Amino acid sequence: LPEQGFRENDFRAGVCAAVSAIVYLVLTKLIPGADNYLNICVMGIAGAFLAEMDLKKTIDGGITRFALTGIGILVGFVVVFLDGLTGQNDFVIVILYAIGIAVSLVLCKLSHKMYIQCKICTVSFTLTVFTFRGAFYAQMGKTCYGYGIMFAVSTAVTALVCAGVIAIWDKVRAARK
Repeated sequence: LPEQGFRENDFRAGVCAAVSAIVYLVLTKLIPGADNYLNICVMGIAGAFLAEMDLKKTIDGGITRFALTGIGILVGFVVVFLDGLTGQNDFVIVILYAIGIAVSLVLCKLSHKMYIQCKICTVSFTLTVFTFRGAFYAQMGKTCYGYGIMFAVSTAVTALVCAGVIAIWDKVRAARK
């Protein structure tokens, strides 16, 4: 490996990201309505962040990520519902968005997770609220609810894929010793 500090965990993170994206790409062909490539991006990013040096940390990270993502998605659903009631008024969505971010962070902090982990929640909230809003929302005939559900599914699948990659990696490493 290069001497610039490239470590085994860096490579594991890349493998987890790639395998997660490939698995979701396959799932998009098998599950009707799962063809949202934003979720492939989400899986790749989550895969890179979930890769740890041991399986327990990877599993714990996956559970945490799924829980915090779920909080962001659920708060996002409420904001989108309220946005729909106001006729998708651009001024109102800014206020709803600010309140939603605050609520998301408070709920995450109540889970006693580190502040940096709570930011995962705000990302899932933001993607749920704005991904299919406005004209794009109407043209695509999709809803944020469907996107949010697939976001949650992709997060869960990523956690499972990463746990599998790390478990296999550890077995291969142990067998080589």
